[in-house]
Amino acid sequence: MTPERLADWGRNLCLGCALLGVLGLVGWLAELTVFVRLLPGGPPMMPNTALALLLAGVAGGLRRHDDAKERRLLGIAAALAVFLIGAATLIEYVFAIDLRIDQALIQTGAGPFPGRPSPPTALALMFFSAGIVVFNSRPDS
Repeated sequence: MTPERLADWGRNLCLGCALLGVLGLVGWLAELTVFVRLLPGGPPMMPNTALALLLAGVAGGLRRHDDAKERRLLGIAAALAVFLIGAATLIEYVFAIDLRIDQALIQTGAGPFPGRPSPPTALALMFFSAGIVVFNSRPDS
């Protein structure tokens, strides 16, 4: 498989991540639980997580070998927003405080921490976004 083809696969996977985020947001806005719960009876994808997946997918999908500076900066900005969502969520759990970000996007009223992604999800979003920032900050990759 050529490097270009592999990069195309990576971009398509990132866009799939963005699509998953869009479906989650549409599910909450339109009250379509089929888009919010990937498995029947499973936990719902929280709106913060859906927004983070959308932003992370777009940031990764924008990545090109010959990126213009604007495209790189847009990708880094999206990834930093994802990092902030994850970090703020972890801060809320660790310090048992409410920064009121959980219901800022959509009022869900779901679960013991309404609107809050789980701690492992928040940490994964932070790692994912940090990886995007690292790759987008390397001009020769």
